[in-house]
Amino acid sequence: MPRKGENIYKRKDGRWEARYIKSHDISGRAKYGYVYGKSYREAKQKQHNALAKLEDSLDTGNNQVFLYKSDVKALSVCWLTSIEPQIKQSTFNKYNNLLASYIVPYLGDIVFAIKGESFRGKRLETISLRMTAAVATAHAESRNKD
Repeated sequence: MPRKGENIYKRKDGRWEARYIKSHDISGRAKYGYVYGKSYREAKQKQHNALAKLEDSLDTGNNQVFLYKSDVKALSVCWLTSIEPQIKQSTFNKYNNLLASYIVPYLGDIVFAIKGESFRGKRLETISLRMTAAVATAHAESRNKD
């Protein structure tokens, strides 16, 4: 069951700390931002302002806020490890070889960023399907060359 609350706490130094979710990493874990105030009300107001600013930056397309930023090489490694339990070892080895031979040398350094909603669910499934299709295409092309 998810925890609920405002995430506002009094620190030992007497200040109030308000925590808010800035983004999520690829595994879905929350990355937090922190604001501080001399009173509970001030910390809550700063938290509200920070969340409003974050929403505005996502809505206006401001390039300062990314929920996930990485290169193709890192995503391919993440994808491959995520599907490893579902596939045979020989398939895993083939995909690993195809990624290392055909995709990573040409696309591995391309950096991309995903903004907006959390990097979970359909987005990860869509990227996984696209990566699977790309590896399958590379596999088919490598078979046709032989």
